Amino acid sequence: MFGKYPGDVLWALMVFWGWGLICASASSKRVAALALCSALAVELLKLVQLPWLVSARHTTLGHLVFGHVFSWQNLVAYALGVGLGFALERLFFASRLQ
Repeated sequence: MFGKYPGDVLWALMVFWGWGLICASASSKRVAALALCSALAVELLKLVQLPWLVSARHTTLGHLVFGHVFSWQNLVAYALGVGLGFALERLFFASRLQ
């Protein structure tokens, strides 16, 4: 029904949580900005066709991290995932919203 987009939402949520772990003292807004920038960078990197990057994309891990085909719809899914992470953090950890 939703295709691959729930996976993209979850991927962005994972990126949000990953940045949250790396930057534990950062505000939720900063973590969200880092996650959105990371997602945008990964999506734009799909337009780059360097041989080593194409080879990496053909591995399971490379496909999960980098994907294969650029799609602006992915950016919407990534924004939803980061927004979900931000909302969950606001709900459960309101003190981090500096």
